[in-house]
Amino acid sequence: MKYSSDGELVWQRSYDAGIAAVWSALEDQGDGSLLLAGPSDENSGTDFTMDLVMLRTDRDGAAATPVSLGQVENRGVVRMRALPDGTGVLYSTKNSAVPHPGFGVTSAILDPAGRVMGGRNLNASRVFDVTSDGGIVSVGVPVGEGVNGYDSEIFLGPHPYTGLRALRFDAGGNLVWNRPLFSPGTLHEVKRVIQTSDGGYAVLGTT
Repeated sequence: MKYSSDGELVWQRSYDAGIAAVWSALEDQGDGSLLLAGPSDENSGTDFTMDLVMLRTDRDGAAATPVSLGQVENRGVVRMRALPDGTGVLYSTKNSAVPHPGFGVTSAILDPAGRVMGGRNLNASRVFDVTSDGGIVSVGVPVGEGVNGYDSEIFLGPHPYTGLRALRFDAGGNLVWNRPLFSPGTLHEVKRVIQTSDGGYAVLGTT
């Protein structure tokens, strides 16, 4: 549903094909269209992932054909941002690597027509956010020895890693730094990370 600034209903639509839920939404400031990202309504994917689709609507809410982006983690995180030449989509992934599952973040770029122009995989945790310069910051714990991936939770029992790490990527997806996260007490799981107005970062977690 879309409402005007004075609370009047402008239009209401139902999307019953192509997308099962909306995990992230973005308005195109140029033409007023909406970009909706979420899992496909088809039974596809794996035990760990679902097909992620992008649905573009016009300014009146009429939808075009969904565009497939790739595999998103079940109950994962999706972020969208406007770029000078299109839209950037960031989403968390997971696979069934042995002996430890592989986690990561995929970055995809779409042109104004909705075509996927490129992307890359980042070795980061599902807890991430976009920074002011177009990069990303992420906080997580390495999954296991020899595994390129970061989880958001430290599991109980034997584990080669007991501390979380903060990672910073530039706009091109290159790792800028990877530092241990200092925290008083025992931080068990990280929930959210954001960039603050002074250029630093705030981390929310549970003990």
